[in-house]
Amino acid sequence: MPADLPEALEPELATLVDKPLPGDWIYEIKFDGYRMLARIGGPKDVRIITRRGNDWTERFTALKKELAAASAAGLVRRRDRHAR
Repeated sequence: MPADLPEALEPELATLVDKPLPGDWIYEIKFDGYRMLARIGGPKDVRIITRRGNDWTERFTALKKELAAASAAGLVRRRDRHAR
């Protein structure tokens, strides 16, 4: 059974370093832009949230539409509380 979606989302924040840590790590280079999360409860329940918790859904209406369509098509999957 799917778990309930949390009301608040907390994205992982980037850490500024001079070079990647040694080892077999996967990392990303931070470019200027936005760091946001999408909360998708279904085709009619899509929110786009900034890293500070601001709801910017209406600023990204095209992205909201695409996420809703992906959810309706079954391309977005909810995980249960055990991340399955």
